[in-house]
Amino acid sequence: MNEPTLTLAELRQSELRVALGAVDDQLRALTPEDTTEASSRHLAALNASWRHVVALLAIEPEPERRKCPTCSGPMRREATRCVHCWSKSMAPA
Repeated sequence: MNEPTLTLAELRQSELRVALGAVDDQLRALTPEDTTEASSRHLAALNASWRHVVALLAIEPEPERRKCPTCSGPMRREATRCVHCWSKSMAPA
């Protein structure tokens, strides 16, 4: 029997968060070897464009998860029904 996993949409959102974080880290570490004014302007424009893309995506942080008490599938911490087995569950206090 297959173990319940995250939905396809949740997996894609998680992958998007990881990808955005990686590009963001690379942009922060980027230092122009060419310190000309034009190069600095291009780097500033790249950073501004990236910030705009991130703002447009408006992706939220990864939600806290817990295991379903019935099927052990991943579910959001505040969820009251499992998306995998549909059993009801009280959200932890």
